[in-house]
Amino acid sequence: MLLKLLRLTFIFMLFAFAHAGYAQNPVIIDQEVRQLMDRAIEEMESGKYQKANTTFREMLDTKKVLPSNMSYLFSKTLYMIEQYHNSKNFLDKYLDLTGKAGDYYEEALALKRALNENIEEIKSCNFCNIFGYRLEHCDVCDGHGSLKAACYYCRGIGKTNCPTCLGKGVIITKNQFDVEEYESCHTCQTVGNVTCKVCSGKKVIDSQCPQCLGSGRSKTKEICDHLPHEHKETKLDN
Repeated sequence: MLLKLLRLTFIFMLFAFAHAGYAQNPVIIDQEVRQLMDRAIEEMESGKYQKANTTFREMLDTKKVLPSNMSYLFSKTLYMIEQYHNSKNFLDKYLDLTGKAGDYYEEALALKRALNENIEEIKSCNFCNIFGYRLEHCDVCDGHGSLKAACYYCRGIGKTNCPTCLGKGVIITKNQFDVEEYESCHTCQTVGNVTCKVCSGKKVIDSQCPQCLGSGRSKTKEICDHLPHEHKETKLDN
C-alpha cells in the first residue's frame, strides 16, 4: 500500500511539473509521451477504452513529464472501464492542477458528479467491495471467515508444561540446612502439564482465512451490478 501511494505521488508530481512547464514552454513534453497520448486519444474516440487504459499506463511507465490533460483523459478512461476509485484519484488531481483554466474543466465537473453517484452506490451495495468488484462465497473457508489450525501455543498437543513446577510435577526447595525438600505441585496435581490456556485443550484454534481475510466472501474480477444473483447449481452429465 505504501509503495502504491509513493508511486501515485510521483506520478502526480510529473503532472504538476508538466502543468508548470506548459505555462512557460509548451514543448517540454517528450516526443514518446506525445505519441502515446495521441494513440490513447484515438483509442478513446474509437471506444477502445481497455486499450486506452494500457496506453495511458505505458505513459506512466516512461517516468517522464506528462501533460496535465492526460490526468483527465485517463480518469475518463478508468470511468468507462468502471474503475471508479482510480478514476476519482486522477480526476481530483486534474482539477487541483488546472482549476477552471483546464481544457476539460466543464467535462471534469460532469465526470465528478457521475463518479460520486457511482461511488455512493458502491458504498451502499452489499454485494461488492469498496472498489466495485463482485464478492462471492469464499470457497477456502466455506464462508466462515476462519480456518482450523494447530494451536500455535501448544503446537497442537492441547497441553503445556506447568508454569509452577516447570513440568517436573513437584516443587523443589531447600531448607535452612541446604537440604532439598520436595512438595507435590498443586497447580498440575503432580502431572507436570496443564491444559493449554490458548486452545483450552482443543488442540486447534480458529485463524483468519487468508483468502477472504475473515469476511467469508472473496473478491472476483467481475464488476458488480449491485443486484442479487441466484446461485447456479452445477448439473452433472448422466
